Amino acid sequence: MKHLAWWNKILVLMAVSAYGLVTFWLFWPYDPIDIKAVRIVNKGEIHAGDKLIYEVDYHKDNLYPVLYVTHQIINGAVIILSPLKDGRLPVGDHTVRRQVELPGYICSGKYSFYVTAAYQVNPLRSVTIEAQSKEFDIIGKSR
Repeated sequence: MKHLAWWNKILVLMAVSAYGLVTFWLFWPYDPIDIKAVRIVNKGEIHAGDKLIYEVDYHKDNLYPVLYVTHQIINGAVIILSPLKDGRLPVGDHTVRRQVELPGYICSGKYSFYVTAAYQVNPLRSVTIEAQSKEFDIIGKSR
């Protein structure tokens, strides 16, 4: 059996390199953002239809593209709030304050606030990060 031609060796090397790159992209443990805390910072009572003001305390090392950021409040039922228009956050340790409008139909009760963000970390994979606030009270509108 003859030795492989030089171009066959190059093709084998390219195939092994591509396999290694795809394996790396699929299994490397990416951490696009570390959300330390989500705090509700409204002063006084929170009513249905008000703006919910929250702070996110985070650490971020890379500028991966943001695919989406969603907000939800949950108390047994999931209420999806309007998505965030600009989810880009600066690199480093920061605390950012944002607000989202609560719908007017929310019933009174204890709720938790959830933030979900998806980052495109490479051409084959996206990573989703979730964070939750402590419970807080919302007062529904009286009819």
